[in-house]
Amino acid sequence: PFCKIRKCCEKKNIQGCWECEEFETCTKLDFLKPIHEDAHIKNLRKIKKQGIDKFINGKRYW
Repeated sequence: PFCKIRKCCEKKNIQGCWECEEFETCTKLDFLKPIHEDAHIKNLRKIKKQGIDKFINGKRYW
């Protein structure tokens, strides 16, 4: 399937946006803002800080 975010991660050889230095200013994530405001950025920061495994089992911002 076509997904700009997935293709970007594959191109950069990273697991997800949290591994990218540009995720906080990435325009590919802008479509989330109208619904989630900045929750997606907060979640990505949290994943970057504590790791994906702890994030999956912990509190999320939605």
